[in-house]
Formats: sequence, structure tokens, C-alpha cells
Amino acid sequence: MKAIHGRVLVFLCLIAALGQTAIGQTDSLLRIRRGGKYGFIDTHGRIVIPPKFYWAWAFEDGRALVYSCGKYGFIDAKGTFAVPARFDAASMFFRNSLAGVQVGKHWGYIDKAGELVIPPRFDRVRDFSADGLAPVEIEGKWGYIDKHGTFAIPAMFSGAGGFSEGMAPVQSEQGGQWGFIDEHGLYISQARFDAACEFSEQRACIERNGKWGYIDQSGKIVILPQFQLPAGDFSEGLAVVVVGYKYGFINRTGKMVIAPRFDLAYSFSQGVAVVSANRKTGFIDRLGRWVSPPHIGDLDFLDGGFVAVVDQTDGKTGDEWGYMRRDGRFIWRASIAEAPTHEMWPVVGFEETQKQTEIQKSCHVDPA
Repeated sequence: MKAIHGRVLVFLCLIAALGQTAIGQTDSLLRIRRGGKYGFIDTHGRIVIPPKFYWAWAFEDGRALVYSCGKYGFIDAKGTFAVPARFDAASMFFRNSLAGVQVGKHWGYIDKAGELVIPPRFDRVRDFSADGLAPVEIEGKWGYIDKHGTFAIPAMFSGAGGFSEGMAPVQSEQGGQWGFIDEHGLYISQARFDAACEFSEQRACIERNGKWGYIDQSGKIVILPQFQLPAGDFSEGLAVVVVGYKYGFINRTGKMVIAPRFDLAYSFSQGVAVVSANRKTGFIDRLGRWVSPPHIGDLDFLDGGFVAVVDQTDGKTGDEWGYMRRDGRFIWRASIAEAPTHEMWPVVGFEETQKQTEIQKSCHVDPA
């Protein structure tokens, strides 16, 4: 669900990071929090990286973003700094072996060893796609660079999303309409949408007059705008959509194959999807049937293919929090006070004096 739209971008980045992790993926170390520090467990619930970081994000491709002494770095699966914490901000993940990092006011890119391969000179950056291009902003305009930092498409757009399946959504002018370009910067679909998503399975969601639908790779609207909120990416032939503020699933022709009856839903992966309805959370199959009895509790987020659930079995709201497998069994339980935060930047919102105190508290040095 990678819609590009000013009002929803931050929310969607968070959902994309946490909600679309492949279920059962092998790179599955899961965040935990104990005594105010972050660590990681494996898929059996065993602590493999003791809680020692002030803040940490999810693992992907053997790296996890962490915060220490007011700077960001990346650790490996042993909890050792693969990239020392020396950046003012950083992308959540490495994509195409590169991650965006901020040094002072500008952004560049590092490789997985922490080497600056593209020097910081951009105002904002986004992830590299599999196509080898990344959207970057410089002097108020967006363009696309290659992995050498050279502009492949000049900075001439007011907004830009990533390339997927050979196309990318772009905004022609500030506050203007969105269209789609190819890897040469030529319009495949002219700017005529209020918002747009990246392509998945030959479909891209688009917004018109507050409703969401889908286009195909020729730019033709193949599913009429009719859904609320940004529609989801297609995965395994199905996409999450919202009707009447309930989540359901459509196929690539737009037919509703799982009725909208859920309070929250994530994309299908390996034949199942995580959903929540009436404070019951669990996994469903492609027919909308529960794979295992749902758990009584609110869906928190999806991390490494495991559902994070706020447990309410005894009627006390927010009593426990934990990770649940697709068979309904928990591998980890803890007090809700020890749940990992959803906030991506750990000291945002603090007063300056308190911020400095928190930064010092965040410092972590491994014993020699």
C-alpha cells in the first residue's frame, strides 16, 4: 500500500514497513522491549539480541536500524553495529543494497558496510527500487538517480514515488495531478489523478474525487474509483479495499471476493492474510475463513510475519501484548507498557532539555 499523497504519506510509510512483511519470511528477528530498551527474539520466542538499544526498527536483509547517542546506525543479526550510529536520520531499510542517510541538512546513500557511496546533497530521498532508480528531491523538485548518484531522470516533478514494474507515479506541479512515467521519464499515463500508488501485479491504485480505484499498465482505469481510503497493493491476486469503513478483498477484475467485514486487514502472503474484526485477530484463507480460532484482542501490527496483539482476554484493556503465530499460539507475551513503539523517530516531541537527557540515556557501548 504505497500511495503517494501528502495527507497520507507518513501513515502509509509506516504501514508499508510493518504491514507488508511476508508471512513466514526467513529474516525474522522480532522487536521486543524490556526495561525501556529494545532487543530481538527469534521465531521461537528466544532472546537472541538482549534488550540494550534505546530504540530499534524491524530487521530486513540482515540489518536493523537503531538509535544510540542521538544518532542512527544499523546492527546485524548478532546485535553488533554493522554501520556505526553516526547519522542524523536514516531510511528504515536497505533497498537494492543501499539506504538513505542524513548528514546535517542533506541526504545521501550508504552501502551495507556503511560507506557513503552517494554523497549527501539531496533535500529528501526515497528508497531505491529493484529497477535501480531512487526518487530524490533537490531545490524543491523531484527526479530519479541511479546507483552512482547520477540523474537518470532530471529533477522536474513536484512529487514522485518509486519505480515498480517499469513505471512510477509522479506529480506534475505543486498541488497538481498525478500520472505515471517510464524509466526514460516519458509519460505513460498523463497527470489526471488526485493521488496514485506504485504498481503491483499490473495494477496501481489511483484516487479521484475522494474515491479509490485501479489502472492497468496502459493507464486505463480497469476498476472504477469506489473505495474509501488508499486501496491496497495486489498480492497473490487480491487487494485490500475499504467499503463503509470495513476492510475486504477484491480480485484483479474488481470483484469483491471476501466481503468487507473486518476492522483492519493486511495483504495476503503465502495463502493467508492477517485481519481483525470485533476485537478478534487472526489469519484467514483466500475464502475468508479463519485458519485457526481468532484471538480475542486488538491487532497492533505485523512484524516478520507474526501478529502483534494487544490481549484483552480478561476484560482489562491493554493488559498484555505479544506476538502470535498463524496457528493462534503466542511466542512472546509482555506487559503492554513494554510494547515496541510505532514512532519512527524516538526523541521527536521532547522539549530540548529533555531531548538531550534522552539522547544521553540512549547511548549504548558493547563491553570489550
